[in-house]
Amino acid sequence: MARKPPFEWGPCAFDIPVGVTVDCGYLTVPEDRGRPDGPTIRLHVGVFESERKDPAPDPILYLGGGPGENSTEASSLIFDQRIRR
Repeated sequence: MARKPPFEWGPCAFDIPVGVTVDCGYLTVPEDRGRPDGPTIRLHVGVFESERKDPAPDPILYLGGGPGENSTEASSLIFDQRIRR
């Protein structure tokens, strides 16, 4: 059975507009999934609530598109897009 990666709730490392709810924290995962007992990295995670009253049960996962891109810095794009609707 696969182990569930540890998650630690914490402060958001990006600006959140007034009226938007975001929960943040860190997910700790193996640096190399082929070596589950090797070094780990902490990924900063922002959980954005849907604007729908009846959201679909499956989440949308946004990952940065290139080397060196910080997905949480790009999170401001989510505030203005239809992705939360």
